[in-house]
Amino acid sequence: MDKLTRSGRTQQDKMSQLQADVVDAERRAHQTRLTFDDLGKGMRAELERFEREKVEDFRASVETYLESSVEAQKEVSGFDNVLLRMTVADLPIVDRDMGNISDVLGR
Repeated sequence: MDKLTRSGRTQQDKMSQLQADVVDAERRAHQTRLTFDDLGKGMRAELERFEREKVEDFRASVETYLESSVEAQKEVSGFDNVLLRMTVADLPIVDRDMGNISDVLGR
């Protein structure tokens, strides 16, 4: 009988320890879930920031490209006007003796 009492007590101790282990495991699982959720929120916030900055950078690049295209077009338009006003006499001529080009200003 003493043996049965001791084995029953041992089984009860094991059961209590297992229940405590289950409670501890559930607590750790809950804490891990909270940590995971916090990390997920942080990652989503970082991805949203990245996407926003990517769009802003792209927009700035397109604006810079368009501004330089407009400036280049203005320069080309200015050259077109100069070319339209030029006559055949204004065109550079080839100096056949020297093998170079002399321009309108006689350089």
